[in-house]
Amino acid sequence: MDQREVQKREAVASAKLPVDGIEFGDGEIMFKGVPFSQASDAERLTVSIAIAMAMNPKLRVIRVRDGSLLDDGSMAILAQMAISTTRRSGSSGSTRPAKSGSSSRTAGY
Repeated sequence: MDQREVQKREAVASAKLPVDGIEFGDGEIMFKGVPFSQASDAERLTVSIAIAMAMNPKLRVIRVRDGSLLDDGSMAILAQMAISTTRRSGSSGSTRPAKSGSSSRTAGY
């Protein structure tokens, strides 16, 4: 392995990522050793929301594309993430997913 590749791997390994288990493979993102595209819907949702929340900790609304396709379990995951974030930040914002007739749902936290 050349020096540049070693440096890249060390930089990624030492980086503070918002979700444990994220890795970078040859041209793809991995989650727990599996290509992200092959992760379960719940895992992809959880990782994506965690990244969005980490990128902007003051963010209080997240639009979930095709949210109407989420099952109750996935909505429960979103609600739990919102509750845990609200408790950590001391906010008293709403943690209820918004009702929507469209193909997206908006979760406030």
